[in-house]
Amino acid sequence: MKYTRTILAVAFISALAGCATQPAPQFTPLPFNEAEYAALPKTGTGIVRGQAFGKTVGGDVKKGAGENVVMWPATSYGTQRYQEQVLDGKLSSVAEDPRYAKYVLVKTTDGDGKFEFVNVPPGTYYVVSKVTWSVVKATSFGPITELQGGKVARKIEVKDGAVTDAMLNLN
Repeated sequence: MKYTRTILAVAFISALAGCATQPAPQFTPLPFNEAEYAALPKTGTGIVRGQAFGKTVGGDVKKGAGENVVMWPATSYGTQRYQEQVLDGKLSSVAEDPRYAKYVLVKTTDGDGKFEFVNVPPGTYYVVSKVTWSVVKATSFGPITELQGGKVARKIEVKDGAVTDAMLNLN
C-alpha cells in the first residue's frame, strides 16, 4: 500500500511539473561580424584570476569547484549572447556561428572555485560560470533533492601586463 501511494505521488508531481514546464524563450542572434573579430588583438600578456562562489541564506559559502569558466570578447555578437543567454536565460533560435568558437576561452575551476587565464589579449570580456549545490527538503511525499545556486558572471577589462580580478559571486 505504501509503495502504491509513493508511485501515485511521484506520478502526480511529474504530471504537475509537466503542466508547469514551458519552453524557454528564444532569441535570434545577430550575424557574426567577422570584421569586428578581425580587429581584436590576437595576443596579449594579461592575466585573469578569479573565484566562483556564493553564499547561502544561512551564511555558508559554496564554491564553484570543478565548473567550467567561459570567457569571450564583448563584441556586438558576444554582448547579445551574454544579455540573452546569461542574463535573460533565453536560448538561441539558431546554432552558434562556428567562427565564434576560436574566440571563446574555457578553464575549469579548482576545488576552491578558483581559476586563471594567462596570455589574454587586452580588451573587454564576459566571464561566466556557475555555482550550484543540492539540498534535501522534506515534503509530504518524502525527502526531495533540490538544486540551488546558479550562474555567476561579470564583465571585465583586461590590460596587457596586468592581473584582472574576476570574482564571480551569486550575491
